[in-house]
Amino acid sequence: MKSYIFFTCLFLILNLFCTGRNIEKQTISKVSFGMNKSIESQYFLQQIQTEGKIPILAWYSIPASETSVERYQEMRDAGITYSLTFFPNLDEVKKALDVAAKADVKLLVSCPELKKEPKKTVKQIMNHPAIAGYHLKDEPGMELYPELSAWAKKIQSVDDKHFCYVNLFPNFAGSKRLGTDSYEEYVQEYINQIPVGFISFDFYPVYKAHRRH
Repeated sequence: MKSYIFFTCLFLILNLFCTGRNIEKQTISKVSFGMNKSIESQYFLQQIQTEGKIPILAWYSIPASETSVERYQEMRDAGITYSLTFFPNLDEVKKALDVAAKADVKLLVSCPELKKEPKKTVKQIMNHPAIAGYHLKDEPGMELYPELSAWAKKIQSVDDKHFCYVNLFPNFAGSKRLGTDSYEEYVQEYINQIPVGFISFDFYPVYKAHRRH
C-alpha cells in the first residue's frame, strides 16, 4: 500500500452496525467523552448501510494525481472501505468516484465547489454509487459552527440520503482551538447546531517521546 495513506481509523462511531438509511429520532441519554461528566442530548441518528461490516476509513487517502483502479483496489484489498481525499476540483471527484466504484470503495467527497456551490455540486454526484457523504471540516473551532450548520443544511436540502461529516478536536485540545474552556460545551454545541447524523472526534492514544501520534 502506498505510503500516502497516512492512517486508517474506525469511524461512524454511533453507526458501526447499522443496516438501514432511515433517519429516526433517538435519545442518547448519556454520551461520555473520556471525562467525568456526560452530555445528555436528543438528536437525529442517521443509519448508514454497512452490510454488517465495520466501515474503515483512509484519511488523507489517494491523491487525485494517483487516481486509478489499481490504487483503489490496493486500498480495498487491505480492508479499507471508505476513502477521504481533498480533491482540487469537481472533475477530479467525478473521476475518483468512477474508479472507486470499480474497487467497491465509497468516497467522502471534499472539493472547493462543494463549499462554493453546494447545491449545484451535490446534484451532480449525489446519485453516484460510490458516494458515501460530504466532508465539510476537520477540527473546527466552535466559532465555525454556524457556518458549518448553514452549509450542511444546504447540502441536505438537496441530498438527505448521504451524510455530512464534521470531525471534532480531541478532548485534550486547548481552549483557543476549541473556542471554549469546556469540552462538554464544544461537543454539545456541535450536536445542537450542526445537523450531522453521528459524532466523530479525534483521539491519539499512542505516545512516543512525550508526544502523541
